[in-house]
Amino acid sequence: MSGPRMSADARRSGILAAATTCFAERGYAGTTTSWLARTAGVNEALIFRHFGAKQQLFLECVDAAWSRMLVRCDELYDLEPEARHWRMPGRSFLEIVRSEPSVARMWMRGLVETTGIEAIDEHLARRMREVHDYVASVVERSAGAGGLLPDRDPHGEAWTIIALGLLGASLGTRGLVGQGEYDGVLASHRTWMTGSPE
Repeated sequence: MSGPRMSADARRSGILAAATTCFAERGYAGTTTSWLARTAGVNEALIFRHFGAKQQLFLECVDAAWSRMLVRCDELYDLEPEARHWRMPGRSFLEIVRSEPSVARMWMRGLVETTGIEAIDEHLARRMREVHDYVASVVERSAGAGGLLPDRDPHGEAWTIIALGLLGASLGTRGLVGQGEYDGVLASHRTWMTGSPE
């Protein structure tokens, strides 16, 4: 006897989660919809019904990860004074790295691998500019609240914060740095930003 029928929203969410894992493991080009359907435990036709094509599914995976990060940032802002808000985008991304490593791997692949499909590559570039502009605005807000040394450039520092987040993601994917070394890099960056490693 089968269990209760899954709602369309729940099934869609399950496909997105499975797709994120697939794209993280094999990239866009290496992920077939048949493999994705097997991973999600659904019929391949259901993927097309919900998302239309692999391209749309990939972009929705990217956008869903960004939306989750924004939600977590908003939660963290409520816990910290405005002067420390500049730390929250990086913190929320690293939380996602720990709880959903496939999301981090998918983002890293999306940033370093071009698909050759103009609509996807342009979407990823636009999304990354949006990430930068968002982080820069948070850094600027913290600077206005006295949380940074006076000569720090929010737009330049936003790229550094993004790069540090991606380096942190490598802890669970490529092992480029060890945890202790990474913590030291973060402390050095905090000192650069605020004058204190704490």
